[in-house]
Amino acid sequence: DYVKGNYSLAIAGFRDFYEKNRNSPMADNALYWIGECYYSLGRYEDAIREFNNLINNYPKADNILAAYLKKGYALIELRRYLEAKSVLKELIQKAPLSEEAKLAEQKLKTLE
Repeated sequence: DYVKGNYSLAIAGFRDFYEKNRNSPMADNALYWIGECYYSLGRYEDAIREFNNLINNYPKADNILAAYLKKGYALIELRRYLEAKSVLKELIQKAPLSEEAKLAEQKLKTLE
């Protein structure tokens, strides 16, 4: 559903999976993709909530850096620039050599 752009259906599917499998190694992925769906729908507050859920509950998740990055992007969309800068800088500090850090650095340059 996500690939087809059926974001509402994808959210329902990911949410169902997450609710039934919170301890699964894939639970963090479900939260990440829920956040991505909300972001794609322009529901940035909802996206931030889901990315925060991932960041706070699964700090060792494979997609944690992507969650920080997209949270920063969502904050920019909401014109919450100070918060966005803080999140993007935190991402860079956590993993300075990552691809996400490079993207965060590029985005920060556009905010200065």
